[in-house]
Amino acid sequence: PVAGGMVEIVGSAEGLTLTMQRLALPAGAGGRQSVVSGTATVRPQDGMLDGVLDLHLNEVAFADLGTLWPDGVGGPGAKAWITENITAGTAHDLRLRLRVVASPDLSDGAVTEMSGAVDGRNLVVHWLRPVAPTEQVAARLVFVSPDEIDIAVLSGVQGGLTVTGGQVRLTGLAQAWQFATITVDLSGPVPARSGAPAHPSP
Repeated sequence: PVAGGMVEIVGSAEGLTLTMQRLALPAGAGGRQSVVSGTATVRPQDGMLDGVLDLHLNEVAFADLGTLWPDGVGGPGAKAWITENITAGTAHDLRLRLRVVASPDLSDGAVTEMSGAVDGRNLVVHWLRPVAPTEQVAARLVFVSPDEIDIAVLSGVQGGLTVTGGQVRLTGLAQAWQFATITVDLSGPVPARSGAPAHPSP
């Protein structure tokens, strides 16, 4: 659903260009209204269709991200990992570029390029369930390729510890199996630090 906006479509023998000057989406559970702007182009090339999407999104609550993020965009694993493991907080200043190559009848296609970044604040991140999540997280997520996303963790709280930095590297997002490499820098009392990996027994 769209709350309002302005879109311009220009077509020619060389291709099709869609310009979203402002596309307002309905306010989600957090009461925030997401506004999308950007361009999408589709051109024939070597018997295929070459599509490029350049997108900017002002902000969105992570609780609403699963509804707004189309299935399959960014690879089969990106949406699932992010929406299942970052369960609260706000993403803002998203800039994303996607390139898709598809057959003329759209029966087959693949994302060949993905780049961009988005910042997050007040996030709740589940990094190793059933370990308690890291809260009050500030982070920057970078779309490296269709197969990789890197997350720089800037700050947060893990139980009685302060998160002073960290890195999450997600790979295999375009494959059947995904992998996560996680490093976290913690600061706090020794007893709390030694108990960080622990979790209550079920």
